Parts: sequence; structure tokens; C-alpha cells
Amino acid sequence: MNESRTPSRPDFCRSLPVLGGALGVCSEQAVAQDSPTNQPHALAGAALRYPEKTFFLGQVFKDTTNSYKLVWFLAILSLIKRGNDQSLRLADIFMEMAVAAWHPVCLYRLSLGRQDKLQHVVLEIQEASGLPPNVPPDTIRKFVEGSAAAQTKLDYFKRYVPTRFLSPWFAEKLGPERNELTRTREIQEMAIESQKTPYASPYHFEGTGTRRSIRVNDSWRWFLMENFGIVQSFSEHHLALYLQARNPNVPGVVNKLRAPTARQLTAARDFWRFVRTDFERAGKPAEFRDIYSERQLGDSFSIDHFLPWSFVVHDLLWNLTPVEPATNSSKNDVLPDLDLYIPRLAKLHFAAMDAAKKKPRFLEDYADCFKKDAADLLGLGEKGFAAKYREVILPQAQIATNQGFQSGWRMRLPVFVIGTQPKTVNDARPIELSATDEEEPIPAKHIIDFFPIESRRTPGVNCLPFLSLKVAAGGLLGHDAPEPEGWIDVAKHGFSKRLSKGMFVTQVVGESMYPTIRDGSYCVFRSPVEGTRQGRIVLVQKRDMADPETGGAYTVKRYRSTKSNDEDGWSHESIQLIPDNSDREKFPVLVFTPKDDVDLCVIAEFIQMLTSIK
Repeated sequence: MNESRTPSRPDFCRSLPVLGGALGVCSEQAVAQDSPTNQPHALAGAALRYPEKTFFLGQVFKDTTNSYKLVWFLAILSLIKRGNDQSLRLADIFMEMAVAAWHPVCLYRLSLGRQDKLQHVVLEIQEASGLPPNVPPDTIRKFVEGSAAAQTKLDYFKRYVPTRFLSPWFAEKLGPERNELTRTREIQEMAIESQKTPYASPYHFEGTGTRRSIRVNDSWRWFLMENFGIVQSFSEHHLALYLQARNPNVPGVVNKLRAPTARQLTAARDFWRFVRTDFERAGKPAEFRDIYSERQLGDSFSIDHFLPWSFVVHDLLWNLTPVEPATNSSKNDVLPDLDLYIPRLAKLHFAAMDAAKKKPRFLEDYADCFKKDAADLLGLGEKGFAAKYREVILPQAQIATNQGFQSGWRMRLPVFVIGTQPKTVNDARPIELSATDEEEPIPAKHIIDFFPIESRRTPGVNCLPFLSLKVAAGGLLGHDAPEPEGWIDVAKHGFSKRLSKGMFVTQVVGESMYPTIRDGSYCVFRSPVEGTRQGRIVLVQKRDMADPETGGAYTVKRYRSTKSNDEDGWSHESIQLIPDNSDREKFPVLVFTPKDDVDLCVIAEFIQMLTSIK
């Protein structure tokens, strides 16, 4: 299958040594190719044995202005790997494009570019499906296969993507003067004709309508299967470069291209168990505690990523802290209040480093992160060490916030509340309000009887979970069912509707929705929103939006949208989030364009405000 034509040194060949270093070609597909020590030889060998094919692949990925060609080719590779069919339906390739883009967009919150339609479509599919961001690929495929609406959205890419990918093969014949429709038709014709030549394009088109497909050239199929790991890694390398350019300063982009694998926390658990044992021997077991709840931890604990894992995509010790399982569930994938928790995190790690100073293998992560060995770090003292932590964490937290990660999370310890007075739980001593509760007192007009999870009391049939607005916006966006902060017997407070899955209670602040929703009132919401959103009051999140009432990138407003229809289906012309309060000077209508719609997520719908008791 060797080819005699040898173009000038191709981009593919130039990229391969860089790729070997950047990605290591260590995907499961590449394992069969060569051992890591032989990879450079294998990478260069592919270009030498197939100069024609590697040359054109290099041309395809030059000057990439959107993600379509990259994701299209990765989708084809995925289908070739999973089956032996020579013909691949366009609908199946578009489905694989959604699968390939799902985790970078939904889980890792990477931007594909402001003008990139694929990101817009994938977010709409996620919202319609209710699937969590970290869902396995097969679950995404199953939903798209059963959703005519999702398939219609993906059909947008059939217009130009399949033919534009082939442009380098026919660049000399096409010229710049043809319009897109003519160019598309001519590429389709030339692709068929090229199959009879030694320099055939990778595929040509056949079938019509829903049976429209591409037929993969035999020579190209052989090349792709023989060099699968190398070609896939080459393509992912270019996708990583594309994403890094559009997500500057975001860490670990190269590790955010696929579905997450199992997290390697065994070493972290061993470290923290060693620390706990040392604390006990030193007579200070109370210092081994959850930094959020400040409760002492036993032998059974969870590991929390202080900066969310989906942002850092690593399990380095300096970013890990032992917590109660309920804390880990409640915090979810959000940024904690840095002013409150960085000092606690640094204090715990400082004591842990001191305990492990004779175990250098435990402390390598700290040395790599802070650029000082353990002795020098311990010499800084607790305050100096905390300053080092701030230097490392604050810039990364700002980048994460810019990406749309929720920030400022605080652990709230639920209690029985009447007005702002605590009550006892199961005859235990009165539970005092935390500092957080003191800063955010519950209005005396409301009686909200929610109780802590650890009380082991079973919620009644009329109880709904209570979530703070920030936790609801962050946790439900990921469809991860955040841990309830307590329970409320809504029947006692005027809620007579039938309880259903997805309902929860939250407190709405601000006067923008008056008189429908009063400032500080407790309201029942339901997630996800089913059916049309038109005219409904909804909880909405949008990156970079700062609502002055909630203090976060989320708001409660009435939803209105205008749509337009074309041959590719419908699309939004504008979205309005409208306050019910008629004072437009204080509460203006928020208007968003289709570009904004890419990351505007409707999380839940308002059902009813609970009654107040004077």
C-alpha cells in the first residue's frame, strides 16, 4: 500500500514529533502500534510510508477556523473503529460529532468559539435530554438515536462540513471564485471521479435523504486502521491546539477531549490515612477534620477536589482534601469561598506535610506545585504557606469563574428554624446558627422547618428538599442531584399541588419578580423544565452574567423568546428574561442574541411561592 508520490515535507510529518511529546500517543488504540520508546520512529514511519495521505491530512487541519473538520474526522474514526461498514450514514457521523464534543463542552465547559454552531447544538441536546455532563458516550448515542429533534439540529452540518473537509484534495481545480453551492456540487462530483485515480479522496458520497452516506475508500480505510492510534492522536493534537487558542490559560486542555476515566485517588487516600494515624499518635485527632463543615473525620471519608476536577483534570495532593461524603455531594463541581476556605485548606496541608516530612514520596506534588522542597515550605510557617496557596489557587479560580464555574460556595449546616431562632433536633442540644446563617438571616415572616441530614429523621410524604439558589443553579445544571441542605414540609405552607420528581424549595432574593415572588420568599421549583418555556418563570444560568440580586451567574425571571424557521429547522432570534416588577429603570429586561444562547441554560421552572406566616 506504499505510495510513490512524495510532496514537500508535509505538515502532518512536522506535527508528529510534537504530537509524540504532547500526547505520548498513549491512547488505548496506540498501544498496539509501538512501545513508548519506539513512538518517534512509528510516527515518522507513517509519514514516510504514506506521504500522499499524510500530506493531505496536514492540509486539512491547516488554518482551522472552527471545530467542524476536526470533530467530523474524529467522528469518522470512531465509526471506523466500532464497525466494518464501508458506508457511513451522515446521520451517524453527525451523532458521533455530538458525542465527541459533549464532554469538552458540557463537562469541561470549554468554548468551541463564539461562532461555532456545534457547541450551540450540543448544549441544546444536553438541555433537552436532561443527561448529566459526565454521561458515558453510549448514553449520548442512545438519546440522539431516539430523538428526532436532536437529529434535526445535527442535520445543520450536512450543508458544507462533509464537502469542505475534502477541499484540499481538489484545491487546484476549485479555485476561489465559485459560490458555496457550486463548490459543494463540484466537490461531490470530483470525489466520485477521484476514486478511480491513485490519489483518491478518503470518501465519496452516495444515497439521498436519510440514507445519504459516505463510502470510505478502500486504500484510506486500510491506512486508517493500520495507523489508527497515530492518526487519532494527530487529530486530537490539532483539536487540543484549536481549543487552547479559544480557551487561553485554561489548564489541561489536552486531557479534556474525551469522557473522564476513573480518578486515581488511591495514593491520596493512603496519604490522608497516614496523616490521620499520625495525628492520632500525636494526640491531636480533632485536627483531622472536614475543612468545610469543621467536623472531625473518622476512618471513612471522601476526597474532595478543592478546585473542581472538571477544571483541573488532575488528582494532585495539593488540591485534595478529606471531607465527609455529604460534603462532597453538596459541594459538587463548584468553587468554594476562597477567603473562608483557603486558610483552612492550607492549615490542614501544612500539618499534613509536617506529619509526612520523613516520607518524601508523599510530598513530590507540593514541591512541583510550589517550586520549593518540603523543608522550605514548612519553614514559611502556616501564614507563609497559606500565602503560597493563595498565589497558586487565586489565578486558577479566576479562570474557572470566567469559564462559568459557580463560585463562592459555602457549606450550610441545616437546622430547624422558626424565624431566626434554632430549635432542637431529636432532643439533642440546640444547634447554633453558623456564621453563614448570621450573614443571611431568614425573614421572621417565614416558618421553614428543615432539619439536618445527620439527624437520620426520614422526610415526610409532604416534604421537598431545600437547596440554596446557588447550589440549585450549580448542581442541577450538571444534573447531579445535589445533596439536600434540609427538608421542608410544603403542605404546612400552602402547597397543595401533587409533589413530583425534580421539585425542590429555594429562597428567592430581590424585588425584580414582585408581586409574583416577594423578596426573601421560599418557592417551589421543578427541574428540568418540560415542554415550552414560553411565559414561564425560570431559574437561568449564563456564563459571565452577574445578577445584582443573586450575586451569581444565575437569575430568576420570566422567559420569552422569538424563533425563526428555515430549511434546517428552527433557531432563536432573541431571548428575553423579563422581570415581573414594572419598574424598568431598576429592573430592565435582559435580552440575549443567538450567540449568547450558546451558554444560556434554563435549569428549573417556578411552581409556587410558599405562604408566609406573620
